[in-house]
Amino acid sequence: MNINDVLPEDKIQELTEAFYGYKEESISPLKEKYGDKFTWEELRMFKASLN
Repeated sequence: MNINDVLPEDKIQELTEAFYGYKEESISPLKEKYGDKFTWEELRMFKASLN
C-alpha cells in the first residue's frame, strides 16, 4: 500500500511534520496533541508507511 493512494498530499505533508523526530511506539500522544486534525486511522496508516 502506498500512503499517497489513500491520503491527499496536504494531509501527508502535515503528518510528515507531526511525525518529524517522533520516536514513541504509541500514537496516543500525537492524537492528544493534534486532536481532530488527524483521525486515528490517518495516524496509524502514516505510521505504518514509515516502516
